Amino acid sequence: MDVRFAQYIGKIQLTLDVSNIGNMINKEWGKSYFVPNLNNQNVYPIQYRSGRAVGSTPSFSFDPMTSTYQQDDVLSRWQMQVGARIRF
Repeated sequence: MDVRFAQYIGKIQLTLDVSNIGNMINKEWGKSYFVPNLNNQNVYPIQYRSGRAVGSTPSFSFDPMTSTYQQDDVLSRWQMQVGARIRF
């Protein structure tokens, strides 16, 4: 969540922008996650076993790979910006 505070003082507008205010309040809030590019790795969420061994049957297995999510350190931080604007 982002917040903007603005106040006019005569013809000058002063602003204060806070990006990711949740992380400013609590460091565990406002985290941003992403799934990295897995093209260069041998990661297959669905496995097929053909059943070629004696006595085995063909089967599928699924591994959701929840450990592949990574936290984006830059987008998970809170940021603040101060600005001023003059009206003519």
